Amino acid sequence: MRRKTVCYDTAQIWGCFACRPDGTALGQSKNALALAARHHDATGHPTWYEAVKHVLYGRRAEEGVRG
Repeated sequence: MRRKTVCYDTAQIWGCFACRPDGTALGQSKNALALAARHHDATGHPTWYEAVKHVLYGRRAEEGVRG
């Protein structure tokens, strides 16, 4: 019997240290990395990108339990 695999992706976020010095995100989208790069290219500002992926295998994945 094959075990079910469930993959949880958080939304990708990006931000700009010049526009938001407190480090809060400027946007959340699937193309956040491209937006951070485009903003840097257009403004010269230092930007950041963050993404987290959680992958679960087996029984806990079937239950939808993380952590």
